[in-house]
Amino acid sequence: MVNKRYKINYSVMLGVLIVVLSSALVFLTVLASKMRLSGDDYCYDAILSEEGFWGMQIRSFLEISTYNGNRFSQTLFSGLAGMLPIWGNGLLVISSLIAWIVGLTKLIRWVTKHLHIRLTVFESFMVAEGYACLLFWSTQKLDQSVLWRTAMIAYFLPIVAFTWLLLLIVWTVKDEASKWWKYGVIYISAFITAGFSETGAAVQGGFLGVAMVIIIYYLIKDKKSIQKFFFPILFSILGVLTAVALMYFSPVTAIRRSTLPKPISGKELFILLMLNIKVYVWQAMMRRTFMVVLPIIFGLGLGLTHILNRQVKNSQVKKGVSWNQGILLLFLLSLVSIFLIACVMLPSTYVQVDYPPERALILSQSILNLVCIIGGIFIIWFIDLLFDLNRVKSLWLKQVLRGAGLIMIFCVLVSSILLIDQNLHKLQFYTKWSRFWDVRHEELLAAAQKNVKEIHVIQLDHVIDDVGELSPNPDYWYNNCAETYYGISKIYADQPGW
Repeated sequence: MVNKRYKINYSVMLGVLIVVLSSALVFLTVLASKMRLSGDDYCYDAILSEEGFWGMQIRSFLEISTYNGNRFSQTLFSGLAGMLPIWGNGLLVISSLIAWIVGLTKLIRWVTKHLHIRLTVFESFMVAEGYACLLFWSTQKLDQSVLWRTAMIAYFLPIVAFTWLLLLIVWTVKDEASKWWKYGVIYISAFITAGFSETGAAVQGGFLGVAMVIIIYYLIKDKKSIQKFFFPILFSILGVLTAVALMYFSPVTAIRRSTLPKPISGKELFILLMLNIKVYVWQAMMRRTFMVVLPIIFGLGLGLTHILNRQVKNSQVKKGVSWNQGILLLFLLSLVSIFLIACVMLPSTYVQVDYPPERALILSQSILNLVCIIGGIFIIWFIDLLFDLNRVKSLWLKQVLRGAGLIMIFCVLVSSILLIDQNLHKLQFYTKWSRFWDVRHEELLAAAQKNVKEIHVIQLDHVIDDVGELSPNPDYWYNNCAETYYGISKIYADQPGW
């Protein structure tokens, strides 16, 4: 039984963890609130202004346009955001962040319950926030992957949507009276989730494929309790396959294929894919080592704290598990993580014969962080198999171990602090940019209402790395999109004032 003083201290520390982690995520929402149209955002909203919402969906999928219209879910959500007032970009990012944290909390609650681990809502919420801060801190292009609407929908929103798809599967399985219409909902949800991008679809399909292999294995072993997962996972896979087929056979894909590198052979694809995986893992281990070590430490802390505080000394998770089985599980976990990272690399390797863009690597980073946290928990689990930590009789040693566990959990705060520190300088810049952007926007709207054909406006700096802004050249790609969006023939962003 955990003593009363420890429980009070633990509650206070949990509160501190939640407050600090929440502060980093709130800071991220403040940055997101400053987002306006930038780069490809103009091009999506240009088609929306010409065709309306439903016309945008049809034209983008059937005709070559100013963006990758085969990604039908990206077009769908870009259209929804475009129909909102101009602050809709930031609202989409903020609502996605909130939805993800809520979904993660619920998913963690379900997983831990079925592993016979008792976590309160607040503990689950803290773990969800810790994982989120680790991901955002370690993401190579945070401004592109999360803050810029176009890339956020393609690469971060699949993570959010897939979290909720897993919850939908869980809720369906929990309902003893599962009906076929629920499988239809799962199919549609998986279809929409996979339609954000080819990369997101590949990871989603890979994860569900691994889940199906596990289910079939246990069915062969005559584990009847697992069969209730079969149809939800099957319909999810069918939804992903339908989305992939729709994106691949889109008329837009056929047109764009002519501008892409010549397809490589299966052998060349495999070699290049392995090279890309090697590059990613090498960079993670050698150049971004701390971003691998920190989630492992977090996992160590979670595992140690749980083992020392559990009420049952021989938990059902531990019961009947041998060293050989544990090592096999760790090996399979590593194998699955490499496979899922390969899924992230596959679309760019196959289509563009190149390494994925950095903004897409938020997907592989989410896998790496999750595996590192689980790996840390596994290490403590192995130690517990050897020493049975819960049976430690020395009070001072038990307190030292509890303190060590809490310190390792507190290490996750480094990610939230560094997340703020690395992006704090952007706040003033984003605030200034959004203020000038709003003024320019109103000027362009007023000019369009007066049927002005040409206009010279202020030239703003790039707010997102490697994403273009309106140019002094009216024939620049994004100027053309903005001209269609505002209904002005020529826009020259050549005036001083920035």
